[in-house]
Amino acid sequence: MRVKIYTSLDKLMKLRPIWEELYQASQTDNPFLSWEWNVTWWRHFGRDTLCVVLVEDSTGPVAVAPLAVHPSGILPAGRPVVTFLSDGPLKPDYMDILGPASGVTDTVPAIVGALQRHLREMPQLKLDGFPGVTPALNELEKILRTRDILVEVIEVSKSHL
Repeated sequence: MRVKIYTSLDKLMKLRPIWEELYQASQTDNPFLSWEWNVTWWRHFGRDTLCVVLVEDSTGPVAVAPLAVHPSGILPAGRPVVTFLSDGPLKPDYMDILGPASGVTDTVPAIVGALQRHLREMPQLKLDGFPGVTPALNELEKILRTRDILVEVIEVSKSHL
């Protein structure tokens, strides 16, 4: 798998056709995962560093993780905090890794590894907005448990959707 990380809005703008293709392939009706929502949100409320992760396999793009990186959290000092892109004011109830359900779980190890390499350390993950159990969340928790890494995942009940 090949991973690309988009750290500027200018570069993210070029990702639109791929993002829209993955949005359609995911068969989601969640507007908070759309390219329009995420870019508009980032333009108005984005802070710190954009960190949108695109994963491709031999057939092409298979997942996009709309993330952002913030300065160190509480402990241990100095470790960056990775959140969903639209974490902050007016954040949506539901965020996830975007892509067809059949392919997303295979991309989670690549996303975690790319973040670790990009940030030169394992960041703290604060992923607020998973809608209960998703394929991506299951795989993420499994990977982090094998690496003895703590992660804060705040699930959203379906009644909020």
